Amino acid sequence: MKRIKLNSKKGVLITEAFERYQHNNELKNLSPVTIQANKDKFKKFKRFIDNENFLIEDINKDVVNDYIISLKSEDIRISSVNIYLKYLRIFLYWCMTNGYCERFDITLLKEDEVVKTGYTEEQLKILLKKPDTKKCTFADFRNWVIVNFLLSTGVRRNTLVNIIIDDLDFENDLIKLSTVKNRKQQLIPMGKALKDILTEYLTFRDGNKDDILFCSASGTKLTPEGLNKAIREYNYKRGVEDTGLHKFRRTFATMAVKNGIDVFKLQKLLSHKSIKTTQKYVSLTIDDLQDDYEKYNPLDNFIKNNNKNHITMKK
Repeated sequence: MKRIKLNSKKGVLITEAFERYQHNNELKNLSPVTIQANKDKFKKFKRFIDNENFLIEDINKDVVNDYIISLKSEDIRISSVNIYLKYLRIFLYWCMTNGYCERFDITLLKEDEVVKTGYTEEQLKILLKKPDTKKCTFADFRNWVIVNFLLSTGVRRNTLVNIIIDDLDFENDLIKLSTVKNRKQQLIPMGKALKDILTEYLTFRDGNKDDILFCSASGTKLTPEGLNKAIREYNYKRGVEDTGLHKFRRTFATMAVKNGIDVFKLQKLLSHKSIKTTQKYVSLTIDDLQDDYEKYNPLDNFIKNNNKNHITMKK
């Protein structure tokens, strides 16, 4: 005979279940960025449900499938659909584990693997051309410094906007990254070219050691969205319509590999948990692969190192 259970989780609104889920995330000390991302993604699902009285116990695979169809109808990329689906899946799996709804599988959509490239050498020449400090605004010069910083370090945007002046160790040529995705404070090298650029920038930026490094013209902190807008406008102004902050991160990874960096060092610099993630960031063209191919090709090297006289076939 089936046991009778007391279930206090019946009749719970999906919005209430989400609040409990977020409370649990806060107890787990998830980052504010993750908490906010959960909230933003749930808003879209809530708009799709369009029912303030929808119960979490009524959620099922059909509802999720209808949501997927709704997302696809918005003519967004499959990768974007999967992002919304990933956030929803984590929330609903938590609900299932805690007895709020029946268990069912949520499968991400198959998507074509698209090779994401970085900036071209020609684009970088345009973006890295130094503005005239006697004529440009502080914002223009700051954006130029930011572009150099991104190309030299490959940091994420949320890391960059939280760097303070005191994080720059000019004596030991190091940069401290306190706001990192994996929440592990990190020290990265400060290249000579970037060191010179930052030294000059601080003569204009001025400020105290606890002040944000890259601020607005009025001295306030840049938001990640504000940084996006600033660099997008910077690129457009210079005639580079192919834009994106994360594109600098991919450029850093690809150029570092082409310049001979060890992939495990690159993984550490990019703060990736998995080497597979690092490999996805590297985009090499067929010309890159052909360059000096004989130097690292196993067969060519083997024959070169074992080049002995052999009996030849007579013609």
